[in-house]
Amino acid sequence: MILIDEMGNLIHAIIWKNQINRFRERFCEGSPIIIKNFKVIETMSEYRPLSTLFKIIFFRITVVHKLPEESVPIPKNGSQFIQPDMIR
Repeated sequence: MILIDEMGNLIHAIIWKNQINRFRERFCEGSPIIIKNFKVIETMSEYRPLSTLFKIIFFRITVVHKLPEESVPIPKNGSQFIQPDMIR
């Protein structure tokens, strides 16, 4: 999953398969949320949907709160160009 913040920054986020049902209803494309209790790790795997050096991982203790739509202006789209040698 790719998340975008109010500044247009993108980050790769991982929710493990056994936790998908717990978070499924809390995400809606284009809706602002607050995420607490997650871990930021260095991106080491070959699968890198973004050129960023870090990704976030959700845990059982991760909390996701929906915010009112008008509370934070979040861009609907984001893009990131990467070097051709990063494509595998």
